[in-house]
Amino acid sequence: MADLHFCPNPECQADQRDKEIPDEHKHLFGGDGWFYRTIGVYAYDHTLFYQCPDCGGAWHRFPLGHYLYHKAAEYMRAHNLQDFTPKTSEV
Repeated sequence: MADLHFCPNPECQADQRDKEIPDEHKHLFGGDGWFYRTIGVYAYDHTLFYQCPDCGGAWHRFPLGHYLYHKAAEYMRAHNLQDFTPKTSEV
């Protein structure tokens, strides 16, 4: 997941981290230290984008130019989801 510990919606910015993963289990989760509340939206056999459980704002998983970025953008438009993908960082 993109390194977004907080929702990128400037009006929300909710902390997406949930419980801390116990040290003895971190290796099972790629070394990450937290479980996340972020919702991964799955379509076309991929997790296309992420969504905040608090405000419903969405942000892309794939970088601009990737064919799945465009699939995600179509899906977001069709479902009236507001795109809060950070414009200055890699996703």
